Amino acid sequence: VTQGCTPIWYNSNFENDKQTHFWTADSCTIKAKVDLQDGKVGIVHATSQDDSLIASHVQQGTKTFFRVDWGNVSTEEIALAVSDSSSCADSGDGSKICDVTVMEEMVFSNEMPPSSVDDVLTKLSIGGFHPSVTSPSGTPIQSSTINGVKVYHVNGIYSVDSVFEVVDLNGVTHLRKNRKSTVLLDGTSLSFRNPVHFVSLIDPEPRDMHYETDAAIDQYFYHPNMAPFLAIRFSQRFGISNPSPRYVEEIATAFRTGTYTPEDSSTSFGSGKYGDMSALIAAVLLDAEARNIALDTQPSHGSLGEPLIRLIKLMRALEFEAAPHHRITGALADLQSLIGQMVHEAPSVFSYFLPEFAPSGTRISQAGLVSPESQLLTSPNVMNLLNSMYSLIRFGLDTCYYGLASWSFATIDTNCLGIYNWGNMTYAPSPGSTSDEIVDELASLMTAGRLSAENRAIAKALYDKSDSSIVDRLALLQQVI
Repeated sequence: VTQGCTPIWYNSNFENDKQTHFWTADSCTIKAKVDLQDGKVGIVHATSQDDSLIASHVQQGTKTFFRVDWGNVSTEEIALAVSDSSSCADSGDGSKICDVTVMEEMVFSNEMPPSSVDDVLTKLSIGGFHPSVTSPSGTPIQSSTINGVKVYHVNGIYSVDSVFEVVDLNGVTHLRKNRKSTVLLDGTSLSFRNPVHFVSLIDPEPRDMHYETDAAIDQYFYHPNMAPFLAIRFSQRFGISNPSPRYVEEIATAFRTGTYTPEDSSTSFGSGKYGDMSALIAAVLLDAEARNIALDTQPSHGSLGEPLIRLIKLMRALEFEAAPHHRITGALADLQSLIGQMVHEAPSVFSYFLPEFAPSGTRISQAGLVSPESQLLTSPNVMNLLNSMYSLIRFGLDTCYYGLASWSFATIDTNCLGIYNWGNMTYAPSPGSTSDEIVDELASLMTAGRLSAENRAIAKALYDKSDSSIVDRLALLQQVI
């Protein structure tokens, strides 16, 4: 392709002149710079002018490469073919600059129309405008529908300018040109799909960058993997580390269709539009897999509690109350270092643990399951969490015995007496409660009723055997549970 493909940048020492464009009659040839290591391609504007006067990203020494679709050709085959071609010259930096030819051809015709919506979305990759916008005034635009595909063309004849209108499974309308653009590397059998872009290489505009960013976001948002990806991640964060395929499909379908109706209810959630988060959350929380208590007996169901959430649950269950006029937010120790987790202190943008983590050498990994929260269960974190819980129950929010406080009001005489601290657990059983009733109530509060009968008996025996005060006996019972 020979054309005036780039402006000549005026080489001036004056700041206001550096962006000045000048027309030139010199020809310019577009070439492809191929990286022999990974098969990526850069665009080169070859001209007889001084290379330094051309925009740096299209100079022969450009380092701006991007991936292209070579088909089923391997990187080794690309490097070999390019190196042997007389139409490719050495760039001096381990790459080859090759002459190219752009071939544009019609994909569908009157004899071979599209067979389905998927056929259009799969074979046509270049977007188009509605013909009512681009066609000259007075041009007769005809439309027809075949196999669920609406076709716009001039005089009823298929051409490279024909436009197809289809609606995908997500309800998104696509306008695609009946055109396939292929870049051929001269002197070789290699070719790749001509990639589209919004930003002009000649005169880039912020507007075009916004368009390309929007297109990239839409590509992610409407990608077929988006719905199942979110389904798995949300189910994990709501307590099911290994959701079943049926559960994932249920959540993904709710996200795609924008609506969800529980099996045992006639109430629907969502707006009916793709990506409705209310429908997704309803599917996560109201599906039978999230509510059926019979699944609690299955060892692969559910998830491990995160250290910080376990700590907060304990404080809520045992009715923690801050001391008067004290703000505990400034009193907490460095929980990220102590137990491996603290609000707003994730070690990276990938959160505190990896969603696909499985502890090695365990039945979890051997069964092909995952346990993301297990990544935080290092020996120091586990011991510090237990010690912190013991200290919190016995001494309140203080520094005593690996407590959670960063500093204490206590003096040597009042240290670890639970007097001058940042708050205490205030749980108290109902008056007249028996030891069995107290154990059962604490088992419900602290273990959601999962404490076995054998362990309840052990806890009751310790509670009954102690001759300490009721406060100390309750603390002992809570620590044991």
